[in-house]
Amino acid sequence: MILRRLANCNEADWQQELEALGASASSTWRYHPGRIYLKWLGFSGERLSAFMEHLPDRLRPRVLVARAPHQAALTEWTPGSLEEVVSLEAIPDHFVNLSGRLRQFRQNWNRRQWEMSTPRGKLKITEPLIMGILNVTPDSFSDGGQYVNLEAALAHARQMMAEGAAIIDVGGESTRPGAPPVSAEEEWRRIGPVISELSRLECRISVDTYKSEVAQKAVEAGADIINDVSALRFDPHMAHVAAANQVPVVLMHMKGVPRTMQKNPSYDHLIEEIYTFLQLEIERAGQSGIKDVIIDPGIGFGKRFEDNFEILRRLAEFRGLGRPILLGASRKSFIGSRLDAPPAERLIGTVSANLLGVQEGANILRVHDVRENQQALKMFLGSRVLKA
Repeated sequence: MILRRLANCNEADWQQELEALGASASSTWRYHPGRIYLKWLGFSGERLSAFMEHLPDRLRPRVLVARAPHQAALTEWTPGSLEEVVSLEAIPDHFVNLSGRLRQFRQNWNRRQWEMSTPRGKLKITEPLIMGILNVTPDSFSDGGQYVNLEAALAHARQMMAEGAAIIDVGGESTRPGAPPVSAEEEWRRIGPVISELSRLECRISVDTYKSEVAQKAVEAGADIINDVSALRFDPHMAHVAAANQVPVVLMHMKGVPRTMQKNPSYDHLIEEIYTFLQLEIERAGQSGIKDVIIDPGIGFGKRFEDNFEILRRLAEFRGLGRPILLGASRKSFIGSRLDAPPAERLIGTVSANLLGVQEGANILRVHDVRENQQALKMFLGSRVLKA
């Protein structure tokens, strides 16, 4: 069962949502920014309608049930009516599942702070954090070859920490479009010494890998987080490694594999497909014993130019999953295409994308340029930072 709140819909988004439910183009439904729209997937439309009919008249939402054979519906609420409904106590037993799901969703949507357990202590997210990118690779799209030397890598990590990075994300294999894979042995040869040395410093370490062998060695060497672009799907042992070590994982959405992901990617319903994917992977991670999950909608990974902008505009929808949201837009090609700029000249575009992301609910910003993004973030947060 999936419950999703629509956010920042334009006319095209709204028509797509209605058409997916079988509504005609002449539907009288209109999108009002001041209302709350919840889309229910995998629920019996008839049972959902019966639940809504049970509610007092003044709290009853408008309901559009999908045409058969789909199990989906759309409900329209005023903010006040939804708050009252989730607080109702006198709910018949056969509707408890629906009311409980609604209450859990409201809790997920409103959540802003997390505390995660790592092998080296607690990771607290109370305000958006900066994750600094440290690519120990010869072929990454933006900074390949710059930090393959251990001394250069450590110097850059220290600089990013001084500039405000709360997490250093260490990667030894490029995941740019078309990038060839490397062996686990080669990947560890690149990142092992870096992680071992970084573990002596006061910083959180994330290992950017989809290989369980590399992840296990990284955690033993001092890594706090596993950042897996495959969402634990490429290596069947990765979930066990994360669970056994009680390490938070980043689950990212990607269509295809890095080598082929940008070869004509397409979506029937972009946000819903990503949202559904992430919810299912969160559930699978939990079933494997993983307690702490961070989600990443995967900007630039199997996405078209326009898809990346839609993800940014509607990023708030992923708050409904109740997990911290990581945004990885730094220097990516959709920024370059929009600005007609090479990677080295995409700083302003990156900062703009990240501030839009924070406005819509991003909790971690994965960036190459820590100082500039941290300064922009401080200005954006304004008085909340000054009170800290």
